[in-house]
Amino acid sequence: MLASIRTGDAAWEGMVPPAVAQIIKERKLFNYGAAKQEEQPLTAPA
Repeated sequence: MLASIRTGDAAWEGMVPPAVAQIIKERKLFNYGAAKQEEQPLTAPA
């Protein structure tokens, strides 16, 4: 389940109660959202 959270696979959400999934998302626990941040291109400072 932790690997699913870290890689951005939404399957983990069905493995935990909805309240737990919400807390993990809000607090970005277990590197939630890190995979999405890596995909965004970096912009040079102006």
